[in-house]
Amino acid sequence: MFAEQRKSIILDMLKLKGSVSLTELTDLFEVSEATIRRDLTELEKRNQLQRTHGGAVSTNLSIFEAGYLEKEQEYLEEKRQIAEIAASLVNDGDTVLLDSGTTTFEIARALRNKKITLITNSATIVTDVAGTPDSNVELICTGGVYRANTRSFIGPDAENFIRNMVPDKVFIAANGFSTRYGATTPNLTEASIKRVMIEAGKEVYLAVDSGKTGKDYFSVIAKPEAFHGIVTDSGMDALTINALRSAGISVINDASYHITKNQEDTDMDITELLKPENMTLALQSTTREDAIAELMHLLNASGAVSKEEEMVRAAMKREEEFSTGIGMQVAIPHAKSQYVNEAAIAFGRSAGGVDWPTEDGENPKMIFLIVVPMEARNQHLKLLAQISRKLVHEEVRNKVLEAKSAEEVIDALR
Repeated sequence: MFAEQRKSIILDMLKLKGSVSLTELTDLFEVSEATIRRDLTELEKRNQLQRTHGGAVSTNLSIFEAGYLEKEQEYLEEKRQIAEIAASLVNDGDTVLLDSGTTTFEIARALRNKKITLITNSATIVTDVAGTPDSNVELICTGGVYRANTRSFIGPDAENFIRNMVPDKVFIAANGFSTRYGATTPNLTEASIKRVMIEAGKEVYLAVDSGKTGKDYFSVIAKPEAFHGIVTDSGMDALTINALRSAGISVINDASYHITKNQEDTDMDITELLKPENMTLALQSTTREDAIAELMHLLNASGAVSKEEEMVRAAMKREEEFSTGIGMQVAIPHAKSQYVNEAAIAFGRSAGGVDWPTEDGENPKMIFLIVVPMEARNQHLKLLAQISRKLVHEEVRNKVLEAKSAEEVIDALR
């Protein structure tokens, strides 16, 4: 048998089993261990497997764990994007539990100016927050056994400490994430404390960058449905996003696009901001910019906004960063501007759909345009969350599509 044939069979075995040993390969191919080692070394150079003591494992099911310094600079911009999103989910007065990790470290930095209580098992986060004298954060460290590779405190003492807490928000880090296995990590003890954190929190989010998508590690932390939302960057592939959302799992992949399952939004109700004069059931526009302009014209006519063209530019600037076409025939453009006189929502329904980039490729037929004043902080995000949670239900979307009047649309969203 030629070497390439052996290598092909080895890769097939890894797909089926996840790991192979030198002994079974030498028995199978009836060659020496030195020959098998050469095969494995060459496959590792191609990034098709990872060598282990006595064999190899699939690159898709890893038992290896990179050190903290090695991970610190990987996907740094993506981690900061995630941190911005995570920080917007946290309110002053919250108790926040942060897992250890390079992503959660960036979240901690983004939370410095929040008036919160922060609990963590991360030595790096403790050092950074404690070294910020003007921080508003009240810091609590779990204690426990120190693990140098992840700069974290783990073990029974740390877990028992967390069990006595009821944090408002929990952010979990992971080495890998897939729709099949969920969040995974190479270390059993790390996985254990993360599961305790998940059980403790009122709202639990997985913070994972797109570079970890599709990678599975030895220890399962939790399945996707264990989290209130998956906080990620804009690079997560559409296939994964669609699979998660189809299963009813929130994917929060942009600082201004939030679907926060089971989150209460008490500041405003979308049905109070939706007014018949700002709604049309016969949207004429067929392109994204024209549709935004048509809806902005309604808001200008009702006095909700001024300087209509400036407002359209503000909404389109946001669209250039990341499309607000969320799929399911829905788009939720939004703008925050000094030219907004009062928070408002315009709605347009298109019979044929509007040409608009979306996650699932379906042109939106239901367009909700949100506008809020500059001083409104995260008001538009909460409104966006409400709309998204309503429209994830097919029966609600059908009612909106079949409504005979603006009032019926509003009733469908109550």
